[in-house]
Amino acid sequence: MNTVARLISAAGSLVVLVSTAACADPASNGRDAKQPAEYLVTIAPGAQLRAISEAYGQWGIQSIRGVGSNVFLITLSDDPGVSALQRLQGSHPDIKAVQPNFRYRVPK
Repeated sequence: MNTVARLISAAGSLVVLVSTAACADPASNGRDAKQPAEYLVTIAPGAQLRAISEAYGQWGIQSIRGVGSNVFLITLSDDPGVSALQRLQGSHPDIKAVQPNFRYRVPK
Protein backbone atom coordinates (compact mmCIF):
# COMPACT_ATOMS: atom_id res chain seq x y z
CA MET A 1 0.00 0.00 0.00
CA ASN A 2 1.45 3.36 -0.92
CA THR A 3 1.81 6.30 1.47
CA VAL A 4 -1.21 8.22 0.19
CA ALA A 5 -3.49 5.18 0.52
CA ARG A 6 -2.23 4.58 4.08
CA LEU A 7 -2.91 8.21 5.04
CA ILE A 8 -6.42 8.07 3.58
CA SER A 9 -7.11 4.81 5.40
CA ALA A 10 -5.81 6.20 8.71
CA ALA A 11 -7.84 9.39 8.32
CA GLY A 12 -11.00 7.38 7.62
CA SER A 13 -10.42 5.26 10.72
CA LEU A 14 -9.90 8.36 12.84
CA VAL A 15 -13.15 9.94 11.60
CA VAL A 16 -15.11 6.77 12.46
CA LEU A 17 -13.47 6.55 15.89
CA VAL A 18 -14.12 10.20 16.78
CA SER A 19 -17.72 10.21 15.53
CA THR A 20 -18.49 6.98 17.38
CA ALA A 21 -17.04 8.32 20.62
CA ALA A 22 -18.92 11.60 20.29
CA CYS A 23 -22.30 10.06 19.57
CA ALA A 24 -22.40 6.81 21.48
CA ASP A 25 -22.38 8.01 25.07
CA PRO A 26 -25.45 9.68 26.59
CA ALA A 27 -24.45 12.14 29.29
CA SER A 28 -25.35 9.79 32.10
CA ASN A 29 -26.90 6.44 32.68
CA GLY A 30 -30.41 7.21 33.81
CA ARG A 31 -33.09 9.79 33.93
CA ASP A 32 -30.61 12.63 33.39
CA ALA A 33 -29.55 11.38 29.94
CA LYS A 34 -32.48 13.19 28.32
CA GLN A 35 -33.44 16.80 28.66
CA PRO A 36 -36.61 16.89 30.77
CA ALA A 37 -39.76 17.72 28.77
CA GLU A 38 -37.82 18.24 25.50
CA TYR A 39 -38.58 16.20 22.40
CA LEU A 40 -37.58 16.14 18.75
CA VAL A 41 -40.64 15.91 16.53
CA THR A 42 -40.48 15.16 12.81
CA ILE A 43 -43.45 16.23 10.70
CA ALA A 44 -44.36 15.18 7.17
CA PRO A 45 -43.01 17.28 4.30
CA GLY A 46 -45.53 20.02 3.56
CA ALA A 47 -47.27 19.62 6.92
CA GLN A 48 -48.20 22.73 8.87
CA LEU A 49 -46.46 23.53 12.14
CA ARG A 50 -49.84 23.51 13.86
CA ALA A 51 -49.79 19.69 13.58
CA ILE A 52 -47.41 19.71 16.56
CA SER A 53 -49.71 21.98 18.60
CA GLU A 54 -52.74 19.85 17.75
CA ALA A 55 -50.98 16.63 18.75
CA TYR A 56 -49.13 17.76 21.87
CA GLY A 57 -50.76 21.01 23.00
CA GLN A 58 -52.55 19.29 25.87
CA TRP A 59 -49.20 19.18 27.72
CA GLY A 60 -48.57 22.92 27.41
CA ILE A 61 -46.08 23.66 24.67
CA GLN A 62 -43.59 26.23 25.98
CA SER A 63 -41.56 26.47 22.77
CA ILE A 64 -41.16 25.05 19.27
CA ARG A 65 -37.86 25.59 17.46
CA GLY A 66 -36.86 24.32 14.04
CA VAL A 67 -33.64 22.33 14.12
CA GLY A 68 -33.64 20.67 10.71
CA SER A 69 -35.70 19.82 7.69
CA ASN A 70 -39.17 19.11 9.14
CA VAL A 71 -37.61 18.48 12.58
CA PHE A 72 -38.57 20.61 15.59
CA LEU A 73 -37.43 20.77 19.20
CA ILE A 74 -40.42 21.17 21.50
CA THR A 75 -40.46 21.92 25.21
CA LEU A 76 -43.52 20.94 27.22
CA SER A 77 -44.80 22.33 30.54
CA ASP A 78 -45.99 18.89 31.65
CA ASP A 79 -43.84 15.93 30.58
CA PRO A 80 -46.01 12.87 29.86
CA GLY A 81 -43.04 10.77 28.71
CA VAL A 82 -42.07 9.66 25.25
CA SER A 83 -44.48 6.69 25.23
CA ALA A 84 -47.51 8.95 25.55
CA LEU A 85 -46.27 11.20 22.75
CA GLN A 86 -45.52 8.26 20.47
CA ARG A 87 -48.98 6.76 21.02
CA LEU A 88 -50.50 9.90 19.51
CA GLN A 89 -48.56 9.51 16.25
CA GLY A 90 -51.15 7.09 14.87
CA SER A 91 -53.96 9.61 15.22
CA HIS A 92 -51.93 12.49 13.75
CA PRO A 93 -50.71 11.51 10.27
CA ASP A 94 -48.56 14.66 9.95
CA ILE A 95 -46.42 13.55 12.91
CA LYS A 96 -43.85 11.12 11.54
CA ALA A 97 -41.59 10.61 14.58
CA VAL A 98 -40.99 11.78 18.13
CA GLN A 99 -38.03 11.05 20.38
CA PRO A 100 -36.52 12.42 23.57
CA ASN A 101 -33.88 15.13 23.28
CA PHE A 102 -30.85 13.24 24.57
CA ARG A 103 -27.76 15.02 25.85
CA TYR A 104 -24.45 13.72 24.57
CA ARG A 105 -20.95 14.43 25.68
CA VAL A 106 -17.54 13.63 24.32
CA PRO A 107 -15.62 11.44 26.77
CA LYS A 108 -12.40 13.01 28.00
